[in-house]
Amino acid sequence: MIDQNAPIVPWLAPVAAALEKQGGNGAFLVLFETYRPDLVRAMAHALVMDFIDFREKYLRPLGAGASGVPLARINEVIAKSHQEQADLDACEYKTRGVVLHNVEALLATRGRDERVAWMAEFVNMPVPIPVLVPLAVFADEAAQANPRVTRIDTSCVPQEKLLLRLAGQ
Repeated sequence: MIDQNAPIVPWLAPVAAALEKQGGNGAFLVLFETYRPDLVRAMAHALVMDFIDFREKYLRPLGAGASGVPLARINEVIAKSHQEQADLDACEYKTRGVVLHNVEALLATRGRDERVAWMAEFVNMPVPIPVLVPLAVFADEAAQANPRVTRIDTSCVPQEKLLLRLAGQ
């Protein structure tokens, strides 16, 4: 769901186009050249989607035990988000979709083959809402020739603010 009153910034146009071509629902990978949480938040805001920091909400509370979380937990979070949005729909609230940030924290606990298999399953998963999973660290492991995989053109993205770069170090 895109805010029809707000123009889409050029770097987000491929994501908006992919959503539109695929009927607005389903699972999508959005590939970034570098880790840019500021852009991920901006994407969620511009596309009028809920922003969920998977690492912060579901992994950090587990501490060292987070590495034992199965990848299926990602699907559970998506299903829970869909149900919460469906419950709100009953109250005349529009389903928006989800940007699931920092999934890579869990993917990092798996080997390359398992990550690649998860990504392939994810983009083919039937989801009744749009779900965007941004990737930076493992972006090159995602299938490139899939209409549900979009690479962000780095020449179009705004420069990262100096304070954000310093905070990330």
